[in-house]
Amino acid sequence: MNRGTVEHLLPATQRHTIVLVDDEQNIINSLQRLLRREGYQIVTSTSGQQALDLLDQLAKHGGSASVIVSDFRMPGMDGVKLLSLVREQFPETVRIILSGYADAETVQSAINEGQVYKFIAKPWDDDELKELVRSSTKQFETIANARTVLGRASALQKEAERVGLTLFPSPPNEEDGELDQSISSSEPPSENDNSTFSVWQQVVSNLPAAVIGVDRDGLVAMANPYVQRLLGIDRRTILGSSFSDSLPSQLVDLVREAAGADSGRSMARVIVHGRSVKVECVPLTPARKHEGRGIILVAFAVDDVT
Repeated sequence: MNRGTVEHLLPATQRHTIVLVDDEQNIINSLQRLLRREGYQIVTSTSGQQALDLLDQLAKHGGSASVIVSDFRMPGMDGVKLLSLVREQFPETVRIILSGYADAETVQSAINEGQVYKFIAKPWDDDELKELVRSSTKQFETIANARTVLGRASALQKEAERVGLTLFPSPPNEEDGELDQSISSSEPPSENDNSTFSVWQQVVSNLPAAVIGVDRDGLVAMANPYVQRLLGIDRRTILGSSFSDSLPSQLVDLVREAAGADSGRSMARVIVHGRSVKVECVPLTPARKHEGRGIILVAFAVDDVT
């Protein structure tokens, strides 16, 4: 691919885009030959500023670079400075630096500070470099999926905020009364209130009840740790998946009932792993008519079944 242009990179492509940065053209050529065989889209640059311009062009076209591989020693802007700017401006891009052993201390410091994801020494081993880029694309996918889930959770939270909904049930016993009072008196956090959001996350995480949020597309957008303890479901495996495929059939039926056009909250007691569990599904008001609605599912143990 010619340097300095990204117009024909389609945002919808399923291939990862890799940016290669080095002031020595022979190094660029070697990296390009090696990585092109892996099926990546390759963009090259011979300076730090040009690399930033290329990333900016990608963003303006609705795309992004999965990985950037930069040499350390370059005239003008060195690799560490470049990758620190990439971290600030394009945080989703995974950052790798190429360098000789003489620069190892400086590079390690950059890794410790989070500016660089991984370091690979010159001269590199082809298989090692290919594996590192491959694992970096997986890291990029993980981050992208996490952002999608968080975005869905944020949208779900806003739906709840519009109707002033308290997402939490009464505590199972009196010992949790203080926690319940603090929840009831707290308003949901705004996007810009990081401290409040952090407290709100801690409350949800430590709540002695299972809380699952299903967005308007029927995908699980949030699940607190108690989901594992009470329902025996690994929340990490259900985030971003369809509720009908990832939840027990009794809960699926309750979510569908609550999502019905003419129905309100749905409640039931179900038996999960020999335990009687009270479940309530609360539908949220959609932002526009004829849209699907989000659902908050709250479950807590009532008693054990012998």
